[in-house]
Amino acid sequence: MKTNMLKRLFVLLVAVMTVGATYASEGTEKLTLPKEKRSVKYDRGLNIPSYPFIKKGIWNTGLKLSYSQFSLEDYDFLIIDAIGAGGYSLDGSVHLGYFFRDNMMLGARFGYKRNNIDLKNASISVSDISLGLNDVSNLKHTYTGTLFYRYYMGLGQGQRFAFFTEVQLGLGGSQSKQYLSATDGTYEKTFNVSLGITPGIMAFITNNVALEVSVDLIGLKYKNVEQISNQITTGSRTTSSLNCKISLLSLGLGLSFYL
Repeated sequence: MKTNMLKRLFVLLVAVMTVGATYASEGTEKLTLPKEKRSVKYDRGLNIPSYPFIKKGIWNTGLKLSYSQFSLEDYDFLIIDAIGAGGYSLDGSVHLGYFFRDNMMLGARFGYKRNNIDLKNASISVSDISLGLNDVSNLKHTYTGTLFYRYYMGLGQGQRFAFFTEVQLGLGGSQSKQYLSATDGTYEKTFNVSLGITPGIMAFITNNVALEVSVDLIGLKYKNVEQISNQITTGSRTTSSLNCKISLLSLGLGLSFYL
């Protein structure tokens, strides 16, 4: 009798477990959430294919050099009479870059500028007031070093025209003096830091030479000036600025060589 009772309990236990498993399976199916539909991205047609306009491994170099001078003898300008002056300006820079990936270049640019103005004489007359200047000179040297990254975006597959965007980080310094004699005058030392973005467009005129036009768009600048006058009085000036505009005065035109 005990054996029959154990059999009945076993059969009842199996039946309960079977019903529970079935119910659990049905409940799971009911609680399963439907899969979310994939979101469809809206295509505005702005995804321009990136063609290898300039391939990896190409070197880029360029040179800029300019010189100008002027001379005035007994020249009158507005209320300034008998201006006698002369001077010159020398400006040069060189850059070298390397394409570490297609359409992407890293490089460095170095520049030097020298300005010299000698004012021999000038006079200002207003009513009964007369002022004069004689033998005043100004000499200034400027040094700059810039690291830059440039990205090119070719216009179609013609391999001739392209837009580019250049990010620049520059350090520079200058020394200048305005003097009447060896000890009378003002001497300045300047240190500056700049960060800027320069877009532009280029066109190959031969297989290895390109004409480039660029303009400064965004610029962040910091400048510190240390001054000493007559070897006695000292002073300093610090300025910082942020520009976000297009200026025709910052328009740049040059030739680059791709080797």
